[in-house]
Amino acid sequence: MNLCAHDIILRPIVTEHTMRGMQQRKYTFKVAKSANKIQIKGAVEELFGVKISKVNTLNCKGRYVRHRSER
Repeated sequence: MNLCAHDIILRPIVTEHTMRGMQQRKYTFKVAKSANKIQIKGAVEELFGVKISKVNTLNCKGRYVRHRSER
């Protein structure tokens, strides 16, 4: 499956924690689930014209929410 750079990099993640990382030149993006590290690196280099030294990935599961049943 061939994905273009815009299909891989979906959006930046902007929080207080990621803003602190930007001071250390670490940037955080939401990416496609099907993309691997090599594809992510290539997409960022293509979109922003920078040289990437390292890619870290993290898969977060959503929270489990219990719903109270109505009686």
